[in-house]
Amino acid sequence: MTRIFRLSSLCAFFGIIALAACGAYPVGNPKAVVTRLGTFGEPVPLVPYPDWAVVEVAIGDTPGFRFLVDTGATPTGIFLSNKVLALGLAGDASFAVGGAGEGSKVQGRILEDVDLTIAGVRFSGLGMVGLPPDTLPPLGDAGWLALDGVIGYDLYSRFAVTVDPVARTLSLSEPGGPLPEGISLALDLRGSSPFVTLPVRVSSASGIVDAELHLDTGMTSALQLRSASHPGLATPTGAREVESQGLQGIQAEYAHPVDTLWLGGHELAGVMGTFAEQGDRYLGRNGRIGAGALGRFRHTIDYRSSQMVLAPVAPAGEPFRIGRLGMAVFPYAGTFVVRNVTPGTPAAAAGLREGDELTMIGSQPVAGLTWLDLDERLAVHPGETREVCLTRDATETCYRLTAD
Repeated sequence: MTRIFRLSSLCAFFGIIALAACGAYPVGNPKAVVTRLGTFGEPVPLVPYPDWAVVEVAIGDTPGFRFLVDTGATPTGIFLSNKVLALGLAGDASFAVGGAGEGSKVQGRILEDVDLTIAGVRFSGLGMVGLPPDTLPPLGDAGWLALDGVIGYDLYSRFAVTVDPVARTLSLSEPGGPLPEGISLALDLRGSSPFVTLPVRVSSASGIVDAELHLDTGMTSALQLRSASHPGLATPTGAREVESQGLQGIQAEYAHPVDTLWLGGHELAGVMGTFAEQGDRYLGRNGRIGAGALGRFRHTIDYRSSQMVLAPVAPAGEPFRIGRLGMAVFPYAGTFVVRNVTPGTPAAAAGLREGDELTMIGSQPVAGLTWLDLDERLAVHPGETREVCLTRDATETCYRLTAD
């Protein structure tokens, strides 16, 4: 079994998948006081990360914390890095947090009376879950993390949330009010989790299945299907056996392009799907749809009106770049570091290793690039080649990698 982190074109599957509340956590934070500031309703810039909608928030009066806005997150969570511990947040009750994966639950602690400001809104007296900084190792460590926290139901239960992945903005509006123009899809909200039904055809030889999918914007891949849930969603012949990283550990999957996903009347052909033989309780009846499928659409999610409204902001029918170089590269303290090399891939054959520091893509130094810039430069179709240079033990070596 090989291990693949799926993050857009870096061939890295990764996400904070279904951060689920357990025990005494106050789901929805009903006692928190919410104040709309003068900037409420104005678009705020997204942090330039691939796939995810990440915005900067303030904790108390301290700005500069990067939070993922994630429909798959029930509690609001924060990673207890050195930067966060320096805030002196109160609370030490032990708390078990569930998520995708086959390991044990993550042991965190409940933080009380936290003030958080996000996108023109201030939450006062918010309950949060403090998570160990090594919960998701590719993000970094206690000294530096690419992501500081995640907010989901506390935001979506109170506001309509609009993300424009091309303009790179997020904005909030009053729930149940007028929504932007676009194609409306019905959402089925069960507890704190939204579900949507979409037509999926796995292969040209299989029929169309109206798949009930958990809407999980914290999952970077486009589509994850429960192959045993319907004959038309069976794992295709030739799918690669892989592993993916969830909050609760590793889970076994198979990766293969999906013939067609219909999203808001638009055909998305050849999106990369993963197929879980057993699935887990954080999948919908037939699977999960993630941020990788929404990247060509401005999307507004409104729990109050049970709708998701889509408007294309990029060509919906353009082929997806699903070539695989076989390395997962993450930012770390101003550099980009290889966090995983998948056996049997071009990167593995060339001799790349975890811990190598990426320095060049072609003739372009990566210094000064954002994570989004890097992702776009490494995005490939099968058969395309990228030249990359990496430093190991103070020695730089360049490689030509042809995607499979």
